[in-house]
Amino acid sequence: MDGGRQARREEEKRRKEEVDDLAQRKRKGRADELARGNCFRVIVVVKPAKDGSPMTLSIHDQAVTVTRLHHPLTLTVDHVFDVGVNLSRVHDYLVQSTSVQNLIHGRTAMVLAYGRTGTGKTRLISQGDGDQVCLVHSMLAGYKSQLISICEADTCEVEVQATEVYANHATHVFGPDKPHPDSKATVSIDGTIRNPQPRNISTDAQLSQAIKDLNDKRATRAMIQNPTGSSRSHLILACTLKCGLNTARLVFVDLAGTESDASPACTSMTPKKSSAHKCTPEDESKHISSDLEELRRNVVNLSQGAVYSAKRTLSKVLRPYMKCADVTYIGTVAADGDPKETKSTLEHLAVANEVRRYAPKKGG
Repeated sequence: MDGGRQARREEEKRRKEEVDDLAQRKRKGRADELARGNCFRVIVVVKPAKDGSPMTLSIHDQAVTVTRLHHPLTLTVDHVFDVGVNLSRVHDYLVQSTSVQNLIHGRTAMVLAYGRTGTGKTRLISQGDGDQVCLVHSMLAGYKSQLISICEADTCEVEVQATEVYANHATHVFGPDKPHPDSKATVSIDGTIRNPQPRNISTDAQLSQAIKDLNDKRATRAMIQNPTGSSRSHLILACTLKCGLNTARLVFVDLAGTESDASPACTSMTPKKSSAHKCTPEDESKHISSDLEELRRNVVNLSQGAVYSAKRTLSKVLRPYMKCADVTYIGTVAADGDPKETKSTLEHLAVANEVRRYAPKKGG
């Protein structure tokens, strides 16, 4: 009897060791692929629940589970930042994952934020929170300092090309304040901006001002999910850092949020000097939904080695960056978010998790 119990214990121990060994080999393989730039890096940032709201997800190690569903969904990603994380921790992780040495050796790094309206994408990418600076500010300042140190130089030039995609039209954020033909961005099918209007930045004060201008000029509207104002356009920042003979390129993408409501409850626009943002709330929602639907289809295509299709302006602008050697796909979710909406976000991240740059192509 004791001998049989001992044999079962040894068998259970052996099986556990096999499972642990397989998990370790998978983690190592994933780390090797990320180092080669062969796959998207997928991370999740969780927004805190409102006071008194029940939690709809749980976090264990690098896995997120949507709990309030008939069939709970679990997704394991490269990193999960728990509820209320300080933005500096996200910055530290990204800078450690994408070394400046990789960038100056030809890699372009893209950081893209995807998630439901009101889950904190813009706070993370371009707004910050109180004394916590946004990723655009912290990463550009950090890489600039590293480049100056590596190159033993006195200065590092930063050039930022900011493109806003609103209602399927691209506009230069740093173009003329008043409506003007030059403010429209001409985007070719391969994603090239034919009439770029970048802003040169040399000081921290200029960087802060540029970020303020981005947020002031961007289309926003009060929404059910975010009454204080939600981004109604997609923002793409292509940043070039030049230090001596070395050049590093970073791209930040803050997408408009996914939503289930066809029409927002609040319809007042945040005051803008530009008349470019003049769609009705319903038309805005339709354009955003169409943009994100094509993005999701293209991520599926990339995961299957199929052709990237760019019919809408957002897809055209993103085309050259979706195949970067270093892509970080950030999914933002709320700890108390609608379970079905959170599930939808995680399902999209699961597809992004399967993207391989060197997968065999299918089709034309």
